[in-house]
Amino acid sequence: MINRYLKQAFYSATRAGLAICISTFAVSAIAEAPLSSYEAVYATRLGGASIEITRTLHTTNNQYELNLSASAMLVGFKETSVFEVRDQHIKPLNYIYQGTGLNRRKSNNDFNWPEGTVSSFYKDNWYQLDIQPDVYDRISWHEQMRLSLLSGSPPDNQQFNIISGKRIKTYQIEYVGEETLNTALGTLNALHYTRTRSNSEQEFHIWLAKDWDYLLLKIVQMDAYNETSEVSLKSARVDGQVVTGLPH
Repeated sequence: MINRYLKQAFYSATRAGLAICISTFAVSAIAEAPLSSYEAVYATRLGGASIEITRTLHTTNNQYELNLSASAMLVGFKETSVFEVRDQHIKPLNYIYQGTGLNRRKSNNDFNWPEGTVSSFYKDNWYQLDIQPDVYDRISWHEQMRLSLLSGSPPDNQQFNIISGKRIKTYQIEYVGEETLNTALGTLNALHYTRTRSNSEQEFHIWLAKDWDYLLLKIVQMDAYNETSEVSLKSARVDGQVVTGLPH
């Protein structure tokens, strides 16, 4: 159950979020297009039980580190993506997924940008894939959406190529519009997007907080069997400031 959720929530809405690169660009990259740090807690449900997912972004050694973690009963997971920003684009350096408890799943992406390749660990095997500048791991693409908006790009349609095991999947992100979203923190201004992939019957919706540096607010996904999973913001701080709803 946890494995299915992880695939549907944060990187499909998450199970789905480095070592090798040109490190001389790291300091200037953060200066040119900073992403605000944050600590956020999200709520979802598994088999009728509530579960929390913690998501944090901070800088370390002049690079960004994005962490996600959750646990339920005897299973859980932790995901980490380390990346840098160069020319208004995220360059993932390393991605690790580690299941905990009874969840034994592991995956790893080591990016080699000078050679244009990534080593992807999937089901006990390593695969070598060719990559282009617009390739992301399973969770860093969310931060690219934030970065594009923070850099002043219009909220239009985007394409993301995401490492998925031994292959690269291409997703189209389409802008739906600006909305006011009711959350556990009150009403917030949000940008609504949908994500599609060819030959897929899944529906995927994502909302970002317009007034809080486009923090992830909510993800809703319906699979081919019409089963819906939802992840919603429960509490958060952005650059140390508590996220609150709009004044009444």
